[in-house]
Amino acid sequence: MRSLAPRSVLCLALVLSGITPSAAITNGLPDGGTHPSVGLILYRQEFPHPELGTYIVNWGFCSGTLIAPDVFLTAAHCVYGEEPNLPILWVSFDTNYSLFEVPAWPDWPEPDPNHPRVRVRSIVVRPDFRNWPQGENEGNADLAALILDLATATGPLPAPADLAPAGILDRLHDAHTLHGRKFTAVGYGQEIEFGGGPPAFTDPYVRRAAESEFLALGPAYVVLSQNLARDDGGTCYGDSGGPNFLRLDDGREVIAAITVTGDSVCRATNVDARVDTGNARAFLATVPGLVLRW
Repeated sequence: MRSLAPRSVLCLALVLSGITPSAAITNGLPDGGTHPSVGLILYRQEFPHPELGTYIVNWGFCSGTLIAPDVFLTAAHCVYGEEPNLPILWVSFDTNYSLFEVPAWPDWPEPDPNHPRVRVRSIVVRPDFRNWPQGENEGNADLAALILDLATATGPLPAPADLAPAGILDRLHDAHTLHGRKFTAVGYGQEIEFGGGPPAFTDPYVRRAAESEFLALGPAYVVLSQNLARDDGGTCYGDSGGPNFLRLDDGREVIAAITVTGDSVCRATNVDARVDTGNARAFLATVPGLVLRW
């Protein structure tokens, strides 16, 4: 069985080394305001400069979704061990945020006030998670929630997204209606383009979405196609923790799973931790402020 690194690990290492990360949605389009509950986890750090004054750098590294007024769902491997960084850990809901904020440079774009950011107050990681590569993390262990400090929000936060009903993927699979269904992956980072040479990466830190067709269902994970030959898109480095939405027969769009890994070149599969299983819901039921509706 091939072992794949979680997608945020490489992205974060490249960011901290000063190299632009190869991140995010493949064969997708800017999401705009279609999924406003999807946000970007970032380190927000201030640096003094003798001529420019204080400037701020926003280091984005993982995606996630607001699922309650102050609860942000993401992958455990994104935030495992991040408690010491709580003073600088934020979530941004901007559709296209600026890496740098330099007051002395008026040409730099300011964050969109209609898509605010908010500081993280605490982190809840599923207790049986084992950071890669020490553990296989079976049974939906790669789940975590960020508890947000609403008093620090720079504007109204978006409405929370809905989680999938308990066991919905099993029921659809048993009814033979899961094959052919499309899931919508949403995340931040750089668009990756193939063809005519090495992969090209463009337009960082834009919230994008892509459709992926169902491939396989396991007890803890769902595997989706992002094969360009099938006109599928998907996820890549930097999309960890981001949602994979499924539209139900009644028209509701719900989070069925979150991105955790996939093939190393982001061209074949997107592997996602289900949130509709008993194990996943047992963990989510322990998150302060989160009430499971169905």
